[in-house]
Amino acid sequence: MPDITDEGDPMLDTEVFASALGVVRLPGADARAFLRAATEFANDRLPGTLGATLLVHPRTERAHRSAVEEAVAGLRYGTLGVNCWSAFGFLLGYTPWGAFPGHDRQDIGSGVGFVHNAFMLEHVEKTVVRAPFAPAPRGLFTGSPSLSPRPPYYVTNRTGRTTMERLTAYTADPRATRLPGIFASALLG
Repeated sequence: MPDITDEGDPMLDTEVFASALGVVRLPGADARAFLRAATEFANDRLPGTLGATLLVHPRTERAHRSAVEEAVAGLRYGTLGVNCWSAFGFLLGYTPWGAFPGHDRQDIGSGVGFVHNAFMLEHVEKTVVRAPFAPAPRGLFTGSPSLSPRPPYYVTNRTGRTTMERLTAYTADPRATRLPGIFASALLG
């Protein structure tokens, strides 16, 4: 696999709208230095400003809270998912979704403006969506206890298909009698 820092590498030249994995080693003697290097690399070398994901273990976040918050504030992306896929900002349907401000018609980049924005917020810079580091019950072991069940899109979710089928049926015909089945399936995942 070529080194991602090589000039001409498509991971550095093309905004990816699909699943892709690029690996790069960044300097950083401690969490603060690494997060600064990662933020700088993401902002200055990677194409696109639509969404990014920051995965941070709860222990690391507690020990280096200001460094993590500095990275969250410094990342120039329209939606930042902390311990979750940034597209959840789009899927929520009411949070602003769009590229980080600064593009124009001559350099359109990831786009101009935001969609959704149900609360009609003005001068939006970014949306930050946070989730537990691990779903229940694993969250108890990682230091981020959560009541959230294993998401239905996890490959290890035993009832993901059933949960999504029930949720789809509810969306098509929203009857309150369908809700207990959805919750029961989700919790058993």
